Amino acid sequence: MTAATLTLLWADDSTLSYVQTLLERNGVPSRDVRSKPNCSYIGYDGNDAIGVGGIETHGTGGLLRSVVVERSARGTGYGTV
Repeated sequence: MTAATLTLLWADDSTLSYVQTLLERNGVPSRDVRSKPNCSYIGYDGNDAIGVGGIETHGTGGLLRSVVVERSARGTGYGTV
């Protein structure tokens, strides 16, 4: 298997609905996505969004928020080292 290439970009006003929808489709809480927009990222393979995740920072530490990969991208190497 070749390594998957992933680009992470901050979610913004135009992409937060994608983050919220993907979380909801997978049964993951999404109620605070819009109240904490600085926490959300979208993973892209080229131009294709393949998943979302979040990191909520607290000082020098952070809390890993929910991470969800699109069903079509699961099992293809994302999340492996």
